Amino acid sequence: MPIWALGWAYGRIRKREALGLGDVKLLATIGVFLGLENGLFALLVGAVTGSVLGLAYILWQRKDAGSYELPFGSFLCFGAVIAPFIGRR
Repeated sequence: MPIWALGWAYGRIRKREALGLGDVKLLATIGVFLGLENGLFALLVGAVTGSVLGLAYILWQRKDAGSYELPFGSFLCFGAVIAPFIGRR
């Protein structure tokens, strides 16, 4: 799975866990239920939402951006809820 490979490569470069296997399983499940196009749309919505809200939270709380861990699964679930209404039918 390409998402797992991306997380594995990032983890090897940064020497820490980048993407949990639960996120990969959740994304696969979302893809099964929503289909390929809506699953990719849910990934896009989750990634953009997580990036924007995560950056806002880091700036607001004055946290160290290099060490802050963001739970990605919650943003994937948000994207999965939004995708059937906004994505391709």
